[in-house]
Amino acid sequence: MLLMGINAGVIFRVVFCITHMIHSPDERGVYMRRIRNILIFCIMANTIIPFREVILSYIIR
Repeated sequence: MLLMGINAGVIFRVVFCITHMIHSPDERGVYMRRIRNILIFCIMANTIIPFREVILSYIIR
C-alpha cells in the first residue's frame, strides 16, 4: 500500500515538473535534475521497502 502512494506521488511530481518545463523553458535544466532525483528516489524506495518487509518477517517469526 505504501509503494502505491509513493509511486502515485512520483507520477504527480514528474507531471508537475514537466508542465513547469513547458511554461518556463529557461529553467529546463533545473526541472530535469528534479525529475532525475525523483526517479532515483522512486527506485530506492521500491527496493528498500520490500527488503524491510522481508527482514521484519524474519524478525517477527
